[in-house]
Amino acid sequence: MVFILILASSAPAGHRLLQWLNMPFRENEWIWNIIACAGMTLFGLRWFTQWIYAERIKESKVPAIFWWQSLIGALLLLLYALRERNLWFTLMYIFTFIPYWRNLVLMYRQRSIAQAMVHR
Repeated sequence: MVFILILASSAPAGHRLLQWLNMPFRENEWIWNIIACAGMTLFGLRWFTQWIYAERIKESKVPAIFWWQSLIGALLLLLYALRERNLWFTLMYIFTFIPYWRNLVLMYRQRSIAQAMVHR
């Protein structure tokens, strides 16, 4: 899968073997600029979210919203990179999902364990 994404992101837009990968609304530049802007905004705002959260509780902890912003922002930027068929931009975001998703899984697992302990 990773190889296909790398190949697709670096191939010329008109390559006949990759026409099945055409992104929806590829020709609508403004839609893709909005997607890229939304991804970059979410990705950037997560640091402010974490900072405000830490200030409120007077302790350095990362809230779930930070990881959700990271995950969604990275997804939007990956979509934009694929649309642009930019190899390095695609590689930059292709593996970022792993730590974001893993942190969400660990966080929600810990919460469900804590709730189960309360209900005993």
